[in-house]
Amino acid sequence: MPQKWICETAGQPSCFAEMTPAPAERKWTECGPGPRAVLYFLAAITAGLLIAPPVFNLVTWLGREFQWLAGLRETAFEKLLNRCVILCVMLALYPAIRVTGLNSWKALGLSRDDRGLRLFWIGWIIGTVSMVGLMLTGWASGAMYYLPGRVDWSLAGKVVSYMFGAVVVGVVEEILFRGAALGMLRRGLRLLPAALLLSFVFALAHFATPEPAVGVVRGHWDSGLRMLPYLISVEDMRWEYAFMFITVFFMSMTLCFLYAAYGNLYLAIGLHAGWVWLMRIGGHLLERDDNVMMVLFGPSMSVAKSGMAIIEVLLFFAAALFLYGRKRRTVPDPA
Repeated sequence: MPQKWICETAGQPSCFAEMTPAPAERKWTECGPGPRAVLYFLAAITAGLLIAPPVFNLVTWLGREFQWLAGLRETAFEKLLNRCVILCVMLALYPAIRVTGLNSWKALGLSRDDRGLRLFWIGWIIGTVSMVGLMLTGWASGAMYYLPGRVDWSLAGKVVSYMFGAVVVGVVEEILFRGAALGMLRRGLRLLPAALLLSFVFALAHFATPEPAVGVVRGHWDSGLRMLPYLISVEDMRWEYAFMFITVFFMSMTLCFLYAAYGNLYLAIGLHAGWVWLMRIGGHLLERDDNVMMVLFGPSMSVAKSGMAIIEVLLFFAAALFLYGRKRRTVPDPA
């Protein structure tokens, strides 16, 4: 029997609408593609863990054998492991998306919409202004201070570089998490439980760089697997990391509900990119005085670890709920 879909947005194209099956079609037997997609990602993570040791040995060997590659000798196994896993996950993304039926740009949140570019820039401006406000508040209160000599001709290049990096982060993370992962979850779950589950995984992913007590000198076949117990360390139990988890969790919830409210990812991509861009610029121009308002502004310039960031992201989440609720009053979300 062919799948039937309920359109959630009246009078305008919506890729998010494609995620919601008609109630009559919601059966546990039809949720098979979701678990299969999860298996793709688990296999990709395992592949990254197993590939990293020989790649690490090759990289360090090249650093020893060739003088012009001497810098490779300083390669940290943990960072290389992280990149191997990310690469394998990105390679698994295509087949995972195909098996769930999210096989078009529209289904991934990038529909052809005349509002797309405008929504992106609106999100960018809102994200930028909100982050400027947070950092200006920190500067005015003495919790942050300007680093002399940072405003020079090289700043323009850094601003452009940070902008490019922020756009890449926004596009990749929104397509991967909100477009693909949320789309897969929405095949069997309503929006709220799907967003809660995804946001938990999204927040947890920001702690996915292992920090072992002793570094790896030579990779063995199970060196990557041995890093798993170090994903969450004693350091991660400190209060600022709890603040960071809460901030990233509600950031993800905000982006999920904005996607649902507008039917595409453009606003979410712009908002995400704007946040990242100003965080990078602020980290270059300012420094944190951790003797002033420690809890409110955090112990470092990583503003996600601050109480102010939690307050700000909760306000964004409330706004996203309002926008989604306004949309639902026009077109109710199906059961």
